[in-house]
Amino acid sequence: QVRTTPVQRRARGRELDEILGEREPIMLWRGPVSAVLRPPPGKKFFALHLDDDVFFVREELVWAFDDRLGFESGRLPVDKRNPLMMLQLFGTGSIVVCMSQSPAALNVSDDAEVHVVPEALVGWTGRLLPRGRGSGTEPYSVMAPPLSFRGEGVVVVA
Repeated sequence: QVRTTPVQRRARGRELDEILGEREPIMLWRGPVSAVLRPPPGKKFFALHLDDDVFFVREELVWAFDDRLGFESGRLPVDKRNPLMMLQLFGTGSIVVCMSQSPAALNVSDDAEVHVVPEALVGWTGRLLPRGRGSGTEPYSVMAPPLSFRGEGVVVVA
């Protein structure tokens, strides 16, 4: 018999009283399960595999993830009124994200900074520090995207 339960957000190793995925909750399926899922119209599934790694991903894009992966919930304060809900996944296993276009990877090195429009952010991996406009002391042009990454790693955008 298949049983499903909504997955709770988790912070600092403890479950929160909030559902992961909010309006479209991520469900934990228990029991012998064989399923075929299709993405919503106009969207595609993209699978990512972690091999003893850490990946930060926008929660709203996550369709499924391997229960062998650990996870923590968080907020990326790009906009004080509407922070991006993020999911930190770690370990070895697979993640499925659902998007309308293929993701692309941007390499970030210590000597460069990558600016991203928050709506285009899928996630990142590596030793990267995300910063919202105004979170540091550097001057930003009016035209610069409000989210930047410094350090060493890869930013995934779509």
